Amino acid sequence: MRIFGCCAAPPIVGYQTHNVAKGGTYAFGVQFQTVDGNSQINVKDLLTVAAPVGSTAASASDQIWFYDAANGWSKYFYYVRGATKQWRKQGESAETTGVVSNGASFFFVRSGSTASSDTSITLAGAVRPLTTIASFAVAKGETVMMANPWPVGLNITSFNDFNKGTPVGGTAASSSEQIW
Repeated sequence: MRIFGCCAAPPIVGYQTHNVAKGGTYAFGVQFQTVDGNSQINVKDLLTVAAPVGSTAASASDQIWFYDAANGWSKYFYYVRGATKQWRKQGESAETTGVVSNGASFFFVRSGSTASSDTSITLAGAVRPLTTIASFAVAKGETVMMANPWPVGLNITSFNDFNKGTPVGGTAASSSEQIW
């Protein structure tokens, strides 16, 4: 007999693995939370790279980029020097303590200059309860990167949060809400 869980309802855990090519830039969403139910995930624990490329220079390393309208770009790189291997925020000299929320999106940039081959990345964690609302504040004129906070496919018409506020519509792209 195999027992996979006990006691109170354990979280449902899962993972997604994606192939990434040398020199490629890929957009992903944070579709998991920590196993203990925290929707704030440490950037250093966000993903696992099968064959990470690191250096003391960000330009020669794998990178993770986040964007938010209030602060602009936050860029992290895989720092390697001797036995030290860690994710660092560009411009900082220690392992990152930065966090990202479930439902955020990010770019993974595979090193092109020093990577010897393509690789894969794996995102893993607990699936957030479907009863948990995911909301995003979007100010006028703002660009916001957001992602489906659950690891399931959704039809674009399922994004009905735009119906909750006052959606903007128009005949020109510049006067409409846009989903890319």
